Amino acid sequence: MKNFHLLAALCCTFILSNTFAQSHNWTGNGGDSDWFNTANWDSGTVPIETSTVSIVGNVMVLISGSSAEAYTIDLHNNATLEMQSNLETQSIITVHDSGTFIFTTGVLSGSGVHNFGLLKVEGINTRTFSNTSVTNHADFLVTNSNQTQLFNTTINNMTTGLIDISSVGGFLQQNQSSVINNDGLLRKSPDGLNPFGTFYLITEINNQGTIEVQEDQTFLLLAGSSTFTNFENGRVTGNGVYDITTNFVNHGLVLPGGDETVGSLDVTNNFSLNGGIVSIDMAGTANGEFDSIVVVGGPQMEGALDINLLFEPQVGDEFEVITWNLSGSNCNFPQFTTAIRDGFEYTFETFCNANDVTLRMVGVSVLGFEDLGKEEVQFYVYPNPVSETGHFVFSSEFIASETSKVVLYNALGQQVSARQGISPGSDTFERGNLPGGLYFAQLEDEGRVLATTRIVID
Repeated sequence: MKNFHLLAALCCTFILSNTFAQSHNWTGNGGDSDWFNTANWDSGTVPIETSTVSIVGNVMVLISGSSAEAYTIDLHNNATLEMQSNLETQSIITVHDSGTFIFTTGVLSGSGVHNFGLLKVEGINTRTFSNTSVTNHADFLVTNSNQTQLFNTTINNMTTGLIDISSVGGFLQQNQSSVINNDGLLRKSPDGLNPFGTFYLITEINNQGTIEVQEDQTFLLLAGSSTFTNFENGRVTGNGVYDITTNFVNHGLVLPGGDETVGSLDVTNNFSLNGGIVSIDMAGTANGEFDSIVVVGGPQMEGALDINLLFEPQVGDEFEVITWNLSGSNCNFPQFTTAIRDGFEYTFETFCNANDVTLRMVGVSVLGFEDLGKEEVQFYVYPNPVSETGHFVFSSEFIASETSKVVLYNALGQQVSARQGISPGSDTFERGNLPGGLYFAQLEDEGRVLATTRIVID
């Protein structure tokens, strides 16, 4: 009797193990790419909801015509799975670093997708992510996609992830519990067919990475009951258009163009800084030579300006960096902002006018002149003030006469003279035709600024 019960228990265990875990490995022996062809699987059966599915090698597998199911799916070694009808998994679909998962149409539901390879959303038919999640560590490409519906779905774009949308269409939430969390790069780029491209993002958006809209492209953020939050380490950038009617909370960086690249960014409707920063690249004084933001609406600007100088501005130079067309805007930038270039500190005054923010360069000084007495390299002029002739005093052990020089700047930061090859015995400073006033001399050697000193000419 005991042996009978033991045998019965073993049989039950065997049956349960096969019920709750069944391995399905793709062989392709059926001679086609059909998921539902039993000859293509090593078990001779089609995967069921308890199946752990493995697709390996340079093969293409197609789910079409009927609904498919599995427990888990793993794509390895150049394997491609294309979904043209419904697929439900109880656990994760893992796209490994050389795998590809293509979502064309149907409903994808279950625990979600972890992508370390290539995830593509494409095709003109509508598709739905339902009660699931997508965690992207690599390339998530949206091409020729029309509409993708999100029902209770979370898209996590990780720090190494790229979501590149080269398509018209949109991600449209079907309830209020779908969200895009971007820690990587979320980009709207041209599709290569249309001169202009518009894509809807109708969902909650949390950005701690970079969102970029390229030239002639538009992101429409239209979820009125949701919020687009650009956190402190988030970046909103590009040369295209952000059309924002959702709640926009910006604590991060708004960067027209790109890093050290001049550009113009357009914002329609809701532009609110909420303590964020606008970063402005300046490469010249003419329109198109410095960053600008054009707002169709009345912006709310409670934030700061960060200026990146790519040239040497002059006192009085003006830069119209933000414009808008509606009244009722709020402009609360600091009155003065400084920028540093080549050892000089430039000061800009901010003017909040009726329909624009304009920056004017109002002063320049040698960086760190308040600490001149703390220089490690001794460097000064005597007598000081200088009437006609003075002498430079410096620590000669830091100087090689062939490469050393002294560069003289006026109080506006303009270079007025330079002497190459200074060394003991050739240290005389002649006033020449220099008018009286305050000057700064920099002692340089092999491109390094060793010390700075003030000179007063009376």
